[in-house]
Amino acid sequence: MVERCRTVADPYVEEVERIRGLYKVADLAIKYGIGAATLATNLGLPQWQTDRMIASHRRTYATYWAWAESQVERAYQEGYISTAFGWKMAVDRNTRRNTVWNFPQQAACAEILRLTVILAVECGLRHRLRSRVGR
Repeated sequence: MVERCRTVADPYVEEVERIRGLYKVADLAIKYGIGAATLATNLGLPQWQTDRMIASHRRTYATYWAWAESQVERAYQEGYISTAFGWKMAVDRNTRRNTVWNFPQQAACAEILRLTVILAVECGLRHRLRSRVGR
């Protein structure tokens, strides 16, 4: 729909695109645990607006928030948090909440990268790269 709007002379298209851009940035930042004050600074918005953005995100994605909160609470109770492939991070009362909050996302990305590199090597990428650079 956004593509179709771009072809129509609509005075609101630029404003919609600007707001969409703000929400794309905010969505990821909110999932990583950014606070309203920092989000306001980063987006150049008043804090009352970012408070609303965060509250709206929590309402819209309530299932995600319940799951994420339960993961963090379980990590503090069990003393660790782990990924699907077994990477673990020790958690104690001194571990920052955002560190625990971000671990599943950061570790999942690291696992995807690790698996990609392993598959690339298994498929002969190393040999092809060496032959291209003359080694």
